Amino acid sequence: NLFSGQLSTLRSEQLLALESGDLRSLTSAQVGGLRSEQVGLLSAVQVGALQSEQLRGLTTGQLRALESEDMRVLGLQQLSAEQVRAFSAAQVMLLESEQVRRLRNDQISMLGSEQVRALKGAQLNALESGQFGALSTGQVKMLVSEQLVSLDMTRIGMLSVAQLQALNGLGGFGTEQIGWLSGGQVRNLFSGQLSTLRSEQLLALESGDLRSLTSAQVGGLRSEQV
Repeated sequence: NLFSGQLSTLRSEQLLALESGDLRSLTSAQVGGLRSEQVGLLSAVQVGALQSEQLRGLTTGQLRALESEDMRVLGLQQLSAEQVRAFSAAQVMLLESEQVRRLRNDQISMLGSEQVRALKGAQLNALESGQFGALSTGQVKMLVSEQLVSLDMTRIGMLSVAQLQALNGLGGFGTEQIGWLSGGQVRNLFSGQLSTLRSEQLLALESGDLRSLTSAQVGGLRSEQV
């Protein structure tokens, strides 16, 4: 029955003395009333003890205050999409692959450009089909070559025509990724995208992929590519 204002006066050692049961008894208003620096002082055990309603009460400032060990125990699926968007790029990089796999589609579709660029290969390869499909063309366009070259065969197969067409070029893919593209995916690439392929990438295209090219796509290849 403490007021939020009373809790906000707790010193670091007093906060750390709170047991999991004490934290779980706090209302969402009380948790939301904690100062950001107080939330940053909570141990990973304490953060992991927070309940769904309490987590949904966390403000942007409080979420930004969470440190590495806190991020790894956070139940992200219990947060709103807007709360997930509040995390910094550095915090997104700290997430375990399993945490990323549990993100809801609406949370993924709300990720900002800096957050998308912060995703590591292992995190991207943890995404399931529905999650990968939730990435907008604008978000896919944000992926850098280090991320594209890290995509595994399954994730390459998940790329929709719209997502592939959103890429400025295909130069960011490795030869493996180019070889994993299906005939249907290749057939729907823009001529300008195909013209960005390097010699080793062209050689990675399978016969079936080449046969799927339209005359306009073949005609759009640079002379040196042919």
